[in-house]
Amino acid sequence: MLVTILFLMLILNLGSVVSNDNELGGGPIDKMKIFQKQEDKKLVFDPYILEKFENSPKLKENCEAKPPIVYSHIGIVIDSKTGKILFAKNENKKVPIASITKVMTALVVYENIDDWSENIKVSKKAAFAGGAGVNLKWGEVMSANNLFKAMLMNSDNSAAIAFAEHISGGTEEFAELMNEKAEELGAKNTFFVEPSGLEDEKAYSTAYDTAMISREALKYKKITEFMRIAGPIEIASADGLLVHRVGNTNLYLRDEAYLSLAPRVIGGKTGFTYNAGYCLMIGLRDITGEKEAIGVILNSDKSGRWYDMEEMIRWSFTNYNW
Repeated sequence: MLVTILFLMLILNLGSVVSNDNELGGGPIDKMKIFQKQEDKKLVFDPYILEKFENSPKLKENCEAKPPIVYSHIGIVIDSKTGKILFAKNENKKVPIASITKVMTALVVYENIDDWSENIKVSKKAAFAGGAGVNLKWGEVMSANNLFKAMLMNSDNSAAIAFAEHISGGTEEFAELMNEKAEELGAKNTFFVEPSGLEDEKAYSTAYDTAMISREALKYKKITEFMRIAGPIEIASADGLLVHRVGNTNLYLRDEAYLSLAPRVIGGKTGFTYNAGYCLMIGLRDITGEKEAIGVILNSDKSGRWYDMEEMIRWSFTNYNW
């Protein structure tokens, strides 16, 4: 009899927690996200998960219809503070992500470079990587600091490969570090094969995983600082004999149509290959500076990705109480 009473009390308690969740305005929560199963099979309350939910943005009751993603097959917006999904379309579909790969490359590089004045030599493989870049030369030596600018601003493929070879001895070995970091961040549907994003027949990620990786990367001042340099700037080789012009592929920083967004940009990365289509990751603050969101667009077209990104994030800022 006592066992039956205790069982009924447990059921009532679980029901009250789920109904209280509705009062928070965030929709129903799976009780298994509030209670963690321990080895002894008992359900134990996890206050951290509930606290995180309580502090996340809540969808307004009378929100607008979700914005159409006209040009992009895949998109997501998350709250940068909690990681909560604010808007999503095909967010778990595995696809190549082109040079958005370099967001993870930047994270691994940041964790493995202690002295940014350290010189790095550009190998033949790196120099002839092809694709986007500032035309680094075979045998050229450049500081890690300048190489990082070339990679994050101009999406330089040679810089990404040079970093990989310098840190790990090769691109495949470096990809192992990238995949270890992805696993650490919970990006379970992501697999990297090299640091530039060029070789994308076997590599893949999802919009959700990419947003979570970007959320981590945008925590670091050096990464966001370099991503926000509108350019063009000049960087020189270590001996000063070679000078390269570095622009920024992020239109929100330099195109007249988007210049009102420039002060609100936290960081961003573009990407393109024929397999991946046009891709974009942007971290953006709202006009008050109090809300921060991260958007990811995958498999879009060249100009439409910018429109869709702006609409997704605008909708998210407007239709949630933060």
